[in-house]
Amino acid sequence: MAQETSVTAPTIKNAAIGYAAIDGDEALVGTTGTFCAHPQNPRCYSNSNPAAILSDGKPFGTLWSDQVKGGASNDVYQLAGWVKVGGRWYLYEPSEARF
Repeated sequence: MAQETSVTAPTIKNAAIGYAAIDGDEALVGTTGTFCAHPQNPRCYSNSNPAAILSDGKPFGTLWSDQVKGGASNDVYQLAGWVKVGGRWYLYEPSEARF
């Protein structure tokens, strides 16, 4: 993210935390709002369903694997992966960033 400029940096409007699923030291968190990332296509997407993806009945392991690979059941909206280290939660970003 340090290499992002004000022109290429992702933007968020009306963001809020939706549902979360936790399994041990891993968590998947959904959000609502409008998210824009450059140069993705579509560039912006919105989600108003706080349970999006988490309500489709897939087990946590499958959803986590999808998130780590960078592709969820919905091509536009994706869950954010978090990991617990030393009692604190940190955003998990796969080695290849998706922006």
